[in-house]
Amino acid sequence: PNIEDRIVQQAVVNVLEPKFEDHIFHNWSCGYRPNRGAKRVLQIITWNIEKGYNYIYDCDIKGFFDNIPHKKLMRVLNKYVADGTTLDMIWNWLKTGYMEEGKYHRVDSGTPQGGVISPLLANIYLNELDWTLDLNNIRFVRYADDFLLFAKTEEDIKRAEQITKEKLKELGLEISIEKTKIVNFNHDDFDFLGFTFGHWRKRKKDGKPYYIAKPKESTWKDFRQKIKMKTRKTLTFSKEEWINRVNPIIRGKVNYFLTLWQAIEENKKYGLNSSCYYNTFKNELLAIDGYIRKRLRVAMIH
Repeated sequence: PNIEDRIVQQAVVNVLEPKFEDHIFHNWSCGYRPNRGAKRVLQIITWNIEKGYNYIYDCDIKGFFDNIPHKKLMRVLNKYVADGTTLDMIWNWLKTGYMEEGKYHRVDSGTPQGGVISPLLANIYLNELDWTLDLNNIRFVRYADDFLLFAKTEEDIKRAEQITKEKLKELGLEISIEKTKIVNFNHDDFDFLGFTFGHWRKRKKDGKPYYIAKPKESTWKDFRQKIKMKTRKTLTFSKEEWINRVNPIIRGKVNYFLTLWQAIEENKKYGLNSSCYYNTFKNELLAIDGYIRKRLRVAMIH
């Protein structure tokens, strides 16, 4: 979208978002929402695990943002938005299409690529799934099109899976089979939002159960790659400028790692004492520290 479209889309978001936040969106939907995010997701995951909801349906929707059917989305919007001008604008944005290699392509599904309003429209559409799960007493957490369902038994998680599939079919969406699975957290690990959750174990000294949560392996590769891009030998800077280049990356990554600790501390305020071991990646941090120092030394020499 061009600048004018972005401004108007943001104006529409500014009006609609507070209404959906106050009355319509579910508390367990956390993606692209104010005052919600990774910490809230990690709170919900750890809370459910520790309360015995250890059968987990790890689900991903196939090509979600590209496959939202326009007419069905408008039917959902009509339930909440009465203003015809606003609905017409949203319809026109949906039907804009795109240019590729000089050729115009029409579209019948998907939210506008790069559109300011797209995340809100996506949440409005999947809010239909959220409340279906809630009405069936299914615990879940959703971050955009990635979500987890929680149950205490295998039978209950299979029932939750079936309800989810039926609702997504009704919404004109499909589950990504290769990215979706049922996890028994007593034996199996799973990944979500850049963290790996390692299944329940027992401590050798006293037999108490615990589980591990830590950044995914791919996180460290991404960390190194970002540092490498900022410390290319072909560039020439002062020592202070080199440090200024890498510090935002370090701060960003480490602050994200801290969300796990923050989530567990937040749950403690509600009386949940955690069995999660999260202080488990000291060696990885030391290795990254060594890598950064090495890259800076080499860059400064050149």
